[in-house]
Amino acid sequence: MHAIEPGEPTPGSDNGSAFTARRFKQKLAELGIRHRRGGYRDPERQALIENRLGKPKQRELWPNEHETLDDARPSIGGYVDRHHHRPHSGPDQRTPLEVRQTREEQQNIAA
Repeated sequence: MHAIEPGEPTPGSDNGSAFTARRFKQKLAELGIRHRRGGYRDPERQALIENRLGKPKQRELWPNEHETLDDARPSIGGYVDRHHHRPHSGPDQRTPLEVRQTREEQQNIAA
């Protein structure tokens, strides 16, 4: 996992209890991370987030019915690894890892 530096992209979420919890908001503030929550009961505005969270649930969690979070962690990690190493749709069919490496190389050249 990669750190999010202050001033970097603002993560967004729905208004689930995990994202509205006082402790979560305090931790973000400590880290200097701004957080954007979407509108209440408005999943259309949260399409990217809904898709990001929905696919792992549909493809990995629901079919395997894990008993505990600790039991589910390897399954979720495996899904994320497979996701980042398979080509995605787009003009050049690159993996997310390849896109990230290209972006980092461009940043190094610009610096």
